[in-house]
Amino acid sequence: RLGFPPSAAVRAIRFPAASAVFLLFLTGAAAPAVAWGIEAHRLIGVKAVESLPDPLKKYFEEHEERFLESLDDPARGRSPARFFLEAYDEFPFYDVPATRELALRRFSEEEVSANGDALYRLLEAWEALVLAFEESDFEQSLERAGDVTHLVSELGVPPNVSNIGDGQPTRQEGLARRFDTQLTDLFADRLRVDRSSGVYLDRPDEFMRSLPLKSHVWADNILFADAHARRGVSDYGRFYMDGMWTELAGVVESLMSGAARDSASLIYTAWVSAGRPEVPES
Repeated sequence: RLGFPPSAAVRAIRFPAASAVFLLFLTGAAAPAVAWGIEAHRLIGVKAVESLPDPLKKYFEEHEERFLESLDDPARGRSPARFFLEAYDEFPFYDVPATRELALRRFSEEEVSANGDALYRLLEAWEALVLAFEESDFEQSLERAGDVTHLVSELGVPPNVSNIGDGQPTRQEGLARRFDTQLTDLFADRLRVDRSSGVYLDRPDEFMRSLPLKSHVWADNILFADAHARRGVSDYGRFYMDGMWTELAGVVESLMSGAARDSASLIYTAWVSAGRPEVPES
């Protein structure tokens, strides 16, 4: 089990239509593609490097371009990273399988693939990062850290972890791309993604399992902001996008800032868990 009970604040933003939304999800809501877009991923990556504690920060700064390239490297076969919580359990998600092994005891491989396995891929990517550090393979660690950062970023996108899918509950297909790619591309010059201080995580597995729950909190807000911005306009043009930005700019910036901080913390924790191997000089 994930074992992460929701707070009163989480329960407060749920809407009565949640069961109907779930029904629409089960009847074929299309899944979003890879989220945020290349430039947004790079911005998250830059802030993740800035958030790393020393001595990792200096090494990643010196090799930043390779790390950033690994975030969306086509050669690494990036696929949509989803983890639809409602497909694994009912709200409040007490019984979501905590590992791929546990998921496969309850669901077939095909069902896990359809439901999304991004959480399990993140757990596996983090273990691979620890191994790269243990072997003092810092070149490999850059790519593994890119895998971790990519998946943390994707799990931080509410349409990737919730039954709002691509906007089908309000017949607003294309919501995922409008929210996580077009919005960040159009207003890139206004984005304010903060850097923070990455920290050592005592229970990294538990922390990673909390990530889809943390972003799921915002799903209904995004769904209703999308529907509201569409009122009175005949298309998804600039007027609509301005409305979406007004409603959701703070959410986008908070999610991206959180992804940068969480990625830095997981990278640093992997290095500590590997025994703090000596970081190579430039």
